[in-house]
Amino acid sequence: MEPMTLTWDSPLPLVGDPRTALTALIVSVGTWAALKLLRWLLLRIVRHQQSRQPGPLDGLLLRALDKVGEPVVFLVALFCGMRMLPLPSLVLLWLDRGIWLVGAFQFSVWSGVVASFVVMALERVLPQYTRPLSALKLGIKLLLWMVVAITTLSNLGVNVSSLLTGLGIGGVAVALASQKVIGDLLATATIALDRPFAEGDFITCGEHSGTVVKVGLKTSRLRSPVGEELVIPNADLVNHPLRNWGKLAQRQVTQVLLISWDTPAELLEQLPSRLKVLVDADSRLRFDTAGLIGSSEVGLKLELAYTVLGASYTQHLEAQQRLLVGVAQLWSELGVRPGRLH
Repeated sequence: MEPMTLTWDSPLPLVGDPRTALTALIVSVGTWAALKLLRWLLLRIVRHQQSRQPGPLDGLLLRALDKVGEPVVFLVALFCGMRMLPLPSLVLLWLDRGIWLVGAFQFSVWSGVVASFVVMALERVLPQYTRPLSALKLGIKLLLWMVVAITTLSNLGVNVSSLLTGLGIGGVAVALASQKVIGDLLATATIALDRPFAEGDFITCGEHSGTVVKVGLKTSRLRSPVGEELVIPNADLVNHPLRNWGKLAQRQVTQVLLISWDTPAELLEQLPSRLKVLVDADSRLRFDTAGLIGSSEVGLKLELAYTVLGASYTQHLEAQQRLLVGVAQLWSELGVRPGRLH
């Protein structure tokens, strides 16, 4: 029996002739080396740019490049080389599906990196909403992996129509059953992004008022002026008009003073200037205007407008007390009688 001699044209199982096998090997090694070199160059460029002029996206790019694992690079290079071989159609089909699976996995990893980067940026801006933002990041990652899983199953030849139908029906049922909970979660996201109030602010929503103690995932807790804790769903805080007294820098106050009809005209002309002197005597107040605005059967209406230079409600009450006592003394000094029914 003559010994078998191997030449460049000799056929080999699955891989064809040796020349084709060598070409596939060279392509695989070349692709692996090119991907490794490209990743190294990109990392070097980004780190150099970050050292010279740091940018907000440098960290995102570094994390994305670090998440390109060695198994992914090896599998991509192996797939590229195997495409050069005269493989059966069934093997090529599963090879394409394998490439799709690797790409889908890498896409989901990068998507998770982007979601984490965005949520971390929001947490730096909104540190009081760390727990809701963490839950949001988890939800985004679960949604991405679900989409990738369904797409991968469809690419592998699995009929996902019934699966999508079941998920759709189940999703509608869950949404209807937890409609209020979902509304509160969306309201929490709205509060985190829009920031109508923050912890420590004194707010009024409908008949409820209090200082914001904590903004939770579903509800917010307020401490009322009498000391009780109010638990209000976040959806109610978003869907109803809300007054945020914590943003108040100063208070403008208007007082309507009633004086008798028989007050002399000369004295009526003096009252605005005398009231201005009274308000200006208090350094925590600023005079705005004073004058007659109308009349009634009780008497003449004299409006006094001033500004309390502070946001504290207690400071406002104290200023009002001092001012009204001063008005009473001024009325007694000038002989002004308050208006009253005859």
